[in-house]
Amino acid sequence: HLVNGNYSGWYVISLLPLPITGFSLFYQFKVAKAWCMLCLALVGVLWAQAALVLLEGSVWSNNFFVSSTEITSMGFVFLILFGIWGLWRPNRQELKRLKADKARYFKLKRNFSIFQKLLQKSKVLDINNGNTTEIVYGNENSPLELLLVTSPFCGHCKRLHRLMELILRTHPEKIRLRIRFFVKLNNAPLVGIASRLLELYEIRGSQVCKEAMNDIYGDMDQDYWLEKWEETYNKTFYKQELKFHRSWCLENGINFTPAVFINGQSYPKIYDREDLIYFIEDLYEAVLKRKLKNEVLENTL
Repeated sequence: HLVNGNYSGWYVISLLPLPITGFSLFYQFKVAKAWCMLCLALVGVLWAQAALVLLEGSVWSNNFFVSSTEITSMGFVFLILFGIWGLWRPNRQELKRLKADKARYFKLKRNFSIFQKLLQKSKVLDINNGNTTEIVYGNENSPLELLLVTSPFCGHCKRLHRLMELILRTHPEKIRLRIRFFVKLNNAPLVGIASRLLELYEIRGSQVCKEAMNDIYGDMDQDYWLEKWEETYNKTFYKQELKFHRSWCLENGINFTPAVFINGQSYPKIYDREDLIYFIEDLYEAVLKRKLKNEVLENTL
């Protein structure tokens, strides 16, 4: 604005950001090699503001005048800005440090050699359960076998079931997933549902069984599930199969769900189960190499 024919201090301040906007455009184009829509919008606003100021009159044909009131108000504004910067800067540095720590943490956590060493410390269980009826997904010839011990409508099993679904979609040829139920035989609803799942798998196939399991670990309640998928036709037989499942779990010290085993070895406790998906490729390669090495040794003998 003009004050007695002179431009005020605020007039001058409105033109100061122009060099910064140029640097912002240069940085986005040459360094970041990506455009920030928010930055571009701010540049546009600053340029529009400067254009309006320049259109008001010739900058060079008038004198500049800064009153004491303007000096005080500008000083007050800068003081507030520096105060905000002083408070924000330590938080910014702490956030930057936390991001670096997080990156190092995930780099360490997702180191396969560490995961493998912890996995190999656990006892190798014989996960075969005779000729017991079980649900098997994925590639039945894969050397990498995952065993999931679960129970229908187990709240803690929901997230793990979704994880296994994701692994099956992303690595269908690299894993064989075996489902083993651990249910109390005096709990009639759970026995009925688990029995029906085994029956669906045998009679109607893995895809139908998978749909029924998705309903279980979704939001469907027990009554509606039984109404949709019906009850088991051969209750006595499948209850006996579930008894074999339970006996194997108890004999191997498994009294909780869910539990995950990788080729008979218990999943390391210090890892979140969701981390398993990051190691599937490496696990498959390691198991395959071990299998080929054993075959070569057998042939030489």
